[in-house]
Amino acid sequence: MPVQVSSSSVFLDQSQNYGPLTAIDGILMNSKGPNIQPIADTFFRSAWFDTYPWLQIDYECSVSIIMVMVVPLYDPDKGVLKNLRVYVGNARSRFGEASSTNDICAKHYDLIKPKQFAVMQCQETLWGRHVQIQMLNNYPEEGMALNEVVVFLGKTWNRGDN
Repeated sequence: MPVQVSSSSVFLDQSQNYGPLTAIDGILMNSKGPNIQPIADTFFRSAWFDTYPWLQIDYECSVSIIMVMVVPLYDPDKGVLKNLRVYVGNARSRFGEASSTNDICAKHYDLIKPKQFAVMQCQETLWGRHVQIQMLNNYPEEGMALNEVVVFLGKTWNRGDN
């Protein structure tokens, strides 16, 4: 299913290394192996001092969202990832906007430590074109760092479907 990915900001404006597409590339470890360097080759990182960083996935058609799994960047020195919200809907956020107007699917307030992940299940099945993960950042100097995001879809709806 074709998707587009956008974000509120990108670390050091280096989209190739830290851009939003790297959060859905399926790479969970470094190419040298997990025991040599645990930080993945690619990962998404928002800019420093982005108070409400977000990552948005556009499925280009309406989909039902069941749950979202977030794998934080494994960085023992900066492994802070908490206060996440997942939004689902048809409103598209733009670069630099602070929040979403879509429906809240799930919230995760606890710290997600390195080598752990968070599964956020929607309270009810939500339909929409966009899935957005937003961090309500208590540590804006850190930004948001995601190794991988996996969205579990239900059905899709296209205009030709009955």
